[in-house]
Formats: sequence, structure tokens, C-alpha cells
Amino acid sequence: MSHEKESLLENLNLIYRLKEQAESLRKESDILLHGMRDILEASSRDELYRKMFGMFGKIIPYRYCFILVPSDSTTLICTHTTDMRFAETEWQMDPVLASVIQGQPSAVFNVGIQPAWQNIDILENDTKSVMYCPLKDDEHTSIVVFCSTDIGFYTQEHVNIANRYGDFIEQTILSVKAKLEALATQRLREEKALVERSMIQSERMASLGLLAAGVAHEINNPIGYVKSNVDYLSNHAPKLKGFFSQLHCILNADDNADEKLHSIEKLIPYYQCDELIEEYSDLCEEMVDGVERVKDIVQSLQSFVRRGEDNQERVIDIDQCIKDSLRVVNSKLEDIHIHFNTEKNLHAKGSSGPFNQVLVNLFVNAAYAMSGTGELSITSECVDEDICITISDNGCGMSTESVARIFEPFYTTKPQGEGTGLGLYICYSLVESFGGRIEVTSSEGVGTTFYIWLKPVK
Repeated sequence: MSHEKESLLENLNLIYRLKEQAESLRKESDILLHGMRDILEASSRDELYRKMFGMFGKIIPYRYCFILVPSDSTTLICTHTTDMRFAETEWQMDPVLASVIQGQPSAVFNVGIQPAWQNIDILENDTKSVMYCPLKDDEHTSIVVFCSTDIGFYTQEHVNIANRYGDFIEQTILSVKAKLEALATQRLREEKALVERSMIQSERMASLGLLAAGVAHEINNPIGYVKSNVDYLSNHAPKLKGFFSQLHCILNADDNADEKLHSIEKLIPYYQCDELIEEYSDLCEEMVDGVERVKDIVQSLQSFVRRGEDNQERVIDIDQCIKDSLRVVNSKLEDIHIHFNTEKNLHAKGSSGPFNQVLVNLFVNAAYAMSGTGELSITSECVDEDICITISDNGCGMSTESVARIFEPFYTTKPQGEGTGLGLYICYSLVESFGGRIEVTSSEGVGTTFYIWLKPVK
């Protein structure tokens, strides 16, 4: 009976020990899993490595920690560290490090007797013992170095822990690399988007520079006859003042009514009042028309330079954008006959400012292809579930090779110095950003047609 009781107590103690070990392992697993989650939530390279070293510290305690990566068969480089004094230091491959590279964790009782530390001057009074843990990946085996300020701090128990969690540490490194690649990809996407926005804005400003003379001509016309009419009215103002002064004197005189009427009748032709009254209405109408034309041109320019993100509605009024863009490039289309066949009240998803830039680029290219003389056809219609805007010219056309490459950045069919090669690439990018597409057909000596497909606003 006593023997059975002792056996039962031993089994019970064993169960408690196993329970404690299981609880300890569970806590370790929870800590490591939470650490891994924190690592993968890092949003920058520095934060990523800081959290990774924090994770290592939950497995094996350290004062400093760094990673050595082989640069050749005899040298290792410190690539990442918790103390920047270790950064980029070179380490000679000694027997201990060579053993670790082969996959065996190792604890060094006193670094003062290890050859690799003989040439390392930094922290010589701080680091007394170290623990090395190999990290394998597809390219090479690196080494995580855990440093303590106490001699003999790292023992066989730490080596066993390193062996037990070696796979986990390697998976952590692989996860860090994957996260770094993801961050790099995201950064490249952000940089690409930034460059594209800058290119689009630069091309827009360059386009405005090319159109400035034409727009100035368009504004000068109405401003010219407004000024002429104002000058005409200004020249007649003294006459009107004289007329009313004389009229006042006549009306206040002691003459009878017939004499006053006779004097006024002689006064009217002298001051040319009939001519001024006859032309006054026409002069005002011309000035109002001129001011409205200037207003329309300015509004068209504002619509052209307005950035996409400033357009809160994110809706393109197709007909209005075509009118605005034609006003901006009117000087380049003076000798070109334009055919319109556009549906009214077509509204597409996108932004008016960038879409105006697309149209202006296509209109200017068409004028260039026709050498300033020819026929330009513009149509807009609903086709199935999309809106299609067609811009067709009877200019010089393009070769099959040019058609295949026309939307590539920096590709141009114009002579050197006359084109940046960005105009149609930006058109393609902008239309694509609206969720649409742009296509082209062309024949040399016949002409070119661009098709813009956009999603309607329902």
C-alpha cells in the first residue's frame, strides 16, 4: 500500500512538473507570437529591426545584439545592430565563427580569448561573454550575436534554447525580409506615383507655356475691341459734358419755349448726339461680348490647370470639357475645320482638370500632324456600358511601329527638340486612373484616330 502511495505521489509530481513546463512553453509561445505580430506590423525599416531585436531578447537575454553576414570566405560584416558602434564593423572568420556558420550555436565563456574579438576595439570593456546563433536562408548563413557584460553569462542552457528556437528565429528573419520587400515595393509604388504626379504637372505647365502665345492672342482680340469702344466713349464724354452744360444754360435762359427748342435743335448735331445714341447700344453689346469671351477663356484655362484632387465631385462633363479644351488651343486650330457630333449631358467618372489635359494634348498633336490645316472630327456617344470620345484627324498618320509604342514614356515621332515624349504617356496614365482606357488607330498618309473609353456616372 505504501509503495502504491509513493508511486502515485511521484506520478502526481510528474504531472505538476509537466504542467509547469507546458505552462512555461505556452507563455513562451504567446510572447513569441505576439512579438512576431508586432514585427509584421512595423511600418518602417528601423522599426522593423528594432522590434526584431526586441523579439530576440525574449528568447535569449543580451546587453547588445547584432547580425554578422559573410562578405567572403574569411570576413563577416555587421549589417544590423542594437548599438551603432558595431555597425559596418568587419570580423575575421575564426574557428568559433566557422563552426557557427556550419549550423552549430555556441556560447563563449570569455571573448577575451576568442581570436575574432582581438581586432575589435569597441566595447572591449563592456562585452565579456557572447552567444552565437546561426541563421540560414537561401543565400547564406548569418550569425546573430548576443553579448553580455558578465563573464560566463551564457551557458549550455542558452545553447539548448538557441537550438530549440533556431527554426523560429530563422522564420523571424525570413518574415523580416519579406516585410522589407513589401515595404520596398510600397515605397517604390509611392515614389512612382510621386514621380508620375510631378511629370503630369510638369507636362501640364509645359503645355501651358506652348499655348500661352495662342491664349494671349485669343484674349487680345476681345480686349482690343473693348478698349477701342471704351476709347470711343471716352472721347465722346467731353462732348456729352459740353452738351449737357449748354442744355442746362438753354433751359435756364429767359427765352420763350420756341426759342429754347430752336437752340436745342441746333445743339444736338453740333455735339453729334444722334451718332452716339445710335451706336451706344452696339458698343455696350460688343464690350459685354468681349468680357464674356475673356471670362470663358480664363475659365477654360483654370479648368485645364486645376489638379485632379481639387475636383471634389470627381465627375467629367464631357461636352463642357471639349469646349474648354478647344478654347485653350483655338489659336492652333484656326485653319482647321472641326466637325462636332457630340451627345449632350454625358457625364463620366474622373476629374475635369486632368481630362482637359488629355484633350488638349490630343488636339495639339492633331494640329501638328495636319501641319495646321485639315479636318478634325470630335464625337462622343454611349456605346454599350461605356462613354466613347473619338478624336480623328486627316494628318500624316503613323507607322505600325509608332502605333505600337506611342504610349511609351519618352517615345515621340517629332524631331528632336520638338517633343518630350511624355504627352501621350500622360494621357494614357490619366485615362487609366479614371478607370478608362485609350486606344489608337492610324495609317500613314491617311490620319489618326484616338478612342477614349470612360465609365459613365449613373
